[in-house]
Amino acid sequence: MDSSSKTSGLLLNVIQSRTTHKKIEPFIESSNNKIDLNGLMSEPLILNRAVEAELVDRIYEKDGRKLGVTRDARFGNGTCSPDFNFFEDTNPVIQKVAADLTSVMTDFVKSDIFIYDSFFNILGAGGGTTPHAHLTKLDLNLRLAGRKYSLVYYVSVGDQDCADPGILKLYDSDQDILPSEGMIVIIPGSRKHSAIYGGRLNRVMIGVNFYAL
Repeated sequence: MDSSSKTSGLLLNVIQSRTTHKKIEPFIESSNNKIDLNGLMSEPLILNRAVEAELVDRIYEKDGRKLGVTRDARFGNGTCSPDFNFFEDTNPVIQKVAADLTSVMTDFVKSDIFIYDSFFNILGAGGGTTPHAHLTKLDLNLRLAGRKYSLVYYVSVGDQDCADPGILKLYDSDQDILPSEGMIVIIPGSRKHSAIYGGRLNRVMIGVNFYAL
């Protein structure tokens, strides 16, 4: 699915949701972004899901692109999915992961969701992300900033016996999270975060950006 189709799908789902539920989104101002009173949390949600061995194999079988050519927050040594449609892969193990993570996201926001991005990153030594958030102009224009969330699922944490073990650094109330295999972390799409990895073995993760409807 290309970006224009995703945007059209998001708009349709937002309209249908607001028509059905007649929601009026309550917001308060923070120092950085508008925060939805209904959902956003001061602490990240952290859960765990056992990782299938075949999931790692399937990710490595996928075509990828170098992190250095992504033109986004990702940088350095590693590869990532060529697009943001990872969950469209019909492989049974990927569909099982997609279904399980969708259930986690739906349970968390207590509403239907719309998945906009799904992707994988494989980080080698020197790979990472600069501080960034996941809000867009579209989110602000549609008053969706307070309904957007980001999820990361750590398929493999690699080698953490090093100076940069791939800590997930959260900003605006600084917090460091050392990933473990199978860890799921959900944060507001407005919250800045970064990671730098320096281990000998690759670190593999799945990322999702989604909206509560």
